[in-house]
Amino acid sequence: MTTKTKSSPVYGYITLAAVAAVGLGIGIVRLINGMGGTTNLSDAYPWGLWIVYDVFSIPFAAGAFMISLVAHIYNREEYHDIARPVVLAGFAGYTGVVAILLMDLGRWHQFYSVLLPWRWNLHSFMFEVSLCITMYTVVLVLEIAPIILERLNWQGPLRLINTASAVIAGAGIVLSSLHQSSLGSLFLLMPYKLHPLWWTPLLPLMFFTSAAFSGLAMAIFVAVISYRAFRRHLELGVMANLAKVVFLMQSVYLAFKVGDLIFDGELALIFSSQRLSVLFLVEMLIGVIAPMFLFGMRKTRESAAGLVTGATCVLVGMIINRSNVAFMALAAPSGAAYFPHWMEIVLSIAVVAVGVLLFSLAALFLPVLPAKDREGKIVTPPNWPLRSVALTGFVLLLLTVAVVLLLQPVARAATTQAAPAPASTLATFARSQSESCEACHLDQETLTHAGAEESELDRLTIEQRDPEVAHSNVGCVTCHWGVGDTEDVKAAHVGAIADPTRGDFEACLACHHDMPDIFPGDRLQTPHSDVVHGHEVDMHCSDCHEGVSHGLDLMSGELICPMDVCLDCHIELGLESEFEDCAVCHTGPHDLTMQIQCDVCHQSTKVWEETAFADHPVELIGAHATLECFDCHNRPEFEDLRYVCSDCHERTHDFGDDDCAKCHTPADEWGTCVATGKHPFPTDHGDTHCDCTKCHRGGDTSSYRCDICHDQRVLQPVHEAQSIFYTKGICAVCHPQGQKP
Repeated sequence: MTTKTKSSPVYGYITLAAVAAVGLGIGIVRLINGMGGTTNLSDAYPWGLWIVYDVFSIPFAAGAFMISLVAHIYNREEYHDIARPVVLAGFAGYTGVVAILLMDLGRWHQFYSVLLPWRWNLHSFMFEVSLCITMYTVVLVLEIAPIILERLNWQGPLRLINTASAVIAGAGIVLSSLHQSSLGSLFLLMPYKLHPLWWTPLLPLMFFTSAAFSGLAMAIFVAVISYRAFRRHLELGVMANLAKVVFLMQSVYLAFKVGDLIFDGELALIFSSQRLSVLFLVEMLIGVIAPMFLFGMRKTRESAAGLVTGATCVLVGMIINRSNVAFMALAAPSGAAYFPHWMEIVLSIAVVAVGVLLFSLAALFLPVLPAKDREGKIVTPPNWPLRSVALTGFVLLLLTVAVVLLLQPVARAATTQAAPAPASTLATFARSQSESCEACHLDQETLTHAGAEESELDRLTIEQRDPEVAHSNVGCVTCHWGVGDTEDVKAAHVGAIADPTRGDFEACLACHHDMPDIFPGDRLQTPHSDVVHGHEVDMHCSDCHEGVSHGLDLMSGELICPMDVCLDCHIELGLESEFEDCAVCHTGPHDLTMQIQCDVCHQSTKVWEETAFADHPVELIGAHATLECFDCHNRPEFEDLRYVCSDCHERTHDFGDDDCAKCHTPADEWGTCVATGKHPFPTDHGDTHCDCTKCHRGGDTSSYRCDICHDQRVLQPVHEAQSIFYTKGICAVCHPQGQKP
């Protein structure tokens, strides 16, 4: 006996389709007009809602590779029934990600470049992500293909794909794992932009782990909701096992998260970062702690309501986490603001509607779920009238066309009537715009002929820039304003600014808005945050970087400016009293539990170098030359510190004196006596093996007796038999250096 499915009201499908039609119209308008008229993105703020959507949507689709891992690789039969709906949901999710990525590409018509090896940018972090997403989408098509092939009864291709199912699943697992972690690696490039509550060297691991348990939570959510919505029987024990795995993975994630903050000394930031602290706590409470509490109880994880609630908490927490990392906790560019355009928001909602609609229709008409309902009756797809379907499709098409016709003039006007960008946004930077300037400013003779005063020649003369220098392609008028396409001297200098970093024309910040405050390689820190974020300090870029744009190569790896430049500026501005502590500018290499003044050891203000002690109690040579100070000094205070060699070296003998340096030097191997050169015998004489106590009993090294080792009762008869004068204990008379006579 067969029954018709009692599908959800048709109006629900029509509503989803209408939202999708509106989104399609907006998408067409965006592709025609670019992002200027349909988004609030700009050159100064190019990272908005759509990139955040892609970042937090991908973990939801990770359920496909997690279930494929369990069902196909580990061959757990009990998970095969839920594999199809979960993989289908993963495909719908990745389709939405690809659609939004297409909207977010400036040159969307060149999306196929990722498939052309000769156009690959191997230096881009996003290359691996984009390639893996593209290839994994193909894998997902192959994974859902059996659903369509069964419906069409195409047995040949179906058998071929089923034979290769393990290989396809394995490829999907590898590809998805790679780009889930690589998204975290992308944010490793932003240690000075991403807040420390989220930035960590463990970001790739954190992204992969969170994607894994989010994928399982998505599998639970999709399976429970779809089985209940379409009246299929679901074994909750299978879902409970997945919930238990989610609990364990979240425990590991929480341990890594808290442990990393403790290890970096940043635990206090949880309560001291104002709104970011609130966001962090909300993320952890909703996305980690709450589901751990729910899934940690057997009764909860074995009920449908408990499973859906716990999975929903995980998914909501993941949305908050990815939004925080990609947007909320990321430092905004200086002087730029962003809030999503209404078209960005509607298009994002439409993509979600398309995913839900595609999944619902596939579950309704394709063999995605088990063929029998809860009562054991065979379920057949509904028989919708073809005329009604065609009419609905035509109306939706008209809706899409109407949206395009209504929005096209508005978007076009917004694109063409946009105000020209000011010079500080580097709207004009072409090298050609500096040619007329360089006609004079490269040559002092030409400057003199043009009317420049002799005292100004050095300041006005610039060097010919090397093509590889960072500013070689930036035109003079980009920063200095004026007119760059005229040879008339007066006309060229109209509106020109000698130093664009002073006053309101901070052209440098148009490009350099993300300058770090700490340079780990140089152990140097600068007040960039004060300058960039507009704090009231009387400092300008040119105070330290006066020659940067005129020939100084910042890519050479050398220090940007010498110490005397910093000191001159501090003295001129009267800041020397505030910068007496070296740590204000220098980040020391020593990991100490107590703060120590740098000038206790380091006396040079010109070069940061290792210190030397002329009066160090232990000569810093040999093995001691390779040690760090704190290998021997377990605390920052160095005065009145008792040095005991035996703290590090195992003692082979005891003369009742802790000062091993009386006999031993660190330049030699431990065990070699300093008296080796003047010792009457080799220190390894006989069987002493460099043990002084063998000859010097009681620690008295001023005298020795040969008969301590050489029995006189044996030696005297031998000497008398050979008619050799024998004197007890003074063998060195005849045996210098212990040699035979």
